[in-house]
Amino acid sequence: MSILPDIVGQIRTHWMLEPKKAIHRGKELSFPLKCHLNSGEKSPINISPDLPLPDSLMRFYSLSNGAELFKDESYGQWGLKLYELSKLSHATECFKNERKSDFVKGDLIIGEFYGDSEYLLVRCDPLSQDYGYVYIVLPLDQRADWYIASQSFEKFIQKFYDFQGDKFWEINT
Repeated sequence: MSILPDIVGQIRTHWMLEPKKAIHRGKELSFPLKCHLNSGEKSPINISPDLPLPDSLMRFYSLSNGAELFKDESYGQWGLKLYELSKLSHATECFKNERKSDFVKGDLIIGEFYGDSEYLLVRCDPLSQDYGYVYIVLPLDQRADWYIASQSFEKFIQKFYDFQGDKFWEINT
C-alpha cells in the first residue's frame, strides 16, 4: 500500500499554511521553509512509451502535478522544485544536451534544488536494474559520483519529509 497520500496530506497540513523553521542536523534553521503542492493530475500519463514512469512517481503526480518542497521563504536558496508533468520532457532534453556523457537511456529529470545546480533524476528504463531509483545529479561531478538518494520516489519523498527538506543523502555517506 502506498504511503504517498499520507505524506502529501502531512505536507498540506504541516507545511503549506505557514512558513516555519525546520530542524536540520539538530539545529533550527534561521530562515523559514514552506511547501506548495499543485493540484493532482486526474490521469497522469507517461511522458513517452520509452519512459514508463515508476508507479510511485505516477501516484505522486496524481496527487500533485509538481511541487515546491521546503522552499526557503526568505532568500529562495533552499528547497526542491518538482516539475509539472508537462515540463519533464523539456527538462530532460536540456539535461541530455548539457551532459551528453552522463546521460543514459531512461534518465528523467523531475526537479531541481533551489540555490544549487543539482537536479533530481528518476530512472525510467524498466529493463535497467535501477528502474525507479532516485539520483541527485551533481553539477560538476560525473555520473559515477552522483548520490543514489533512494530506490524509489516514494521512499525519497518520505525521507525528504522526515528530514524537513534536509539533504539526507549527504548525511548518510
